Amino acid sequence: MTQNSDTPARLIDAATRQFAARGYPGVSIASVAQELGLTKQALLHHFGTKDRLYETVLDRLGDRIMAALGDTGDIVKAFDHFLDHAGANPDDAALIARELLDHDARAETGRQWFLIPFLNRLTALARSARPDFTDAEALAEVYAHLGALLTYVVSGPTLRGVYGKKVLRGLDEALPKVLRKQAKRRFLAKKTARKV
Repeated sequence: MTQNSDTPARLIDAATRQFAARGYPGVSIASVAQELGLTKQALLHHFGTKDRLYETVLDRLGDRIMAALGDTGDIVKAFDHFLDHAGANPDDAALIARELLDHDARAETGRQWFLIPFLNRLTALARSARPDFTDAEALAEVYAHLGALLTYVVSGPTLRGVYGKKVLRGLDEALPKVLRKQAKRRFLAKKTARKV
């Protein structure tokens, strides 16, 4: 592959790292280009605008996280697969967390949000496992579990600094088991009858 044909992929990789680390507002076209020793004009040639570059990063992220869920019809296994992916790709977890927190304006534009297929797939799996859930309950449970999972992955550097590597190793062993146990309780247990 020549340097020229490789440039867009390298720009997307650099942008992914920077958007994950600093969020959309903290990244400039110049900083992405500079990381690769390119000019701002080179990035603009390939993507046109920072928005287009970010959309490309999110589109690719959407493909990766959908693939990470696998073909399973089991919500617990889907979350297990996603946790494995997020742990191996912490930039993906950080981008999802940043997108959930930083970009509420995107929802108001009417454009397709890259997380919709991912959240819809998890919600459908939750409803399949728990037919007693309403759509809102299924999404709420998915969102709560996803939040715990993302917080765990994204906060690793902070926890390592606060508690040290030894404690974090123990946490890295324990937390996936805790998340799996929570997923089983959340998605596989029958809901108790509601008091009226």
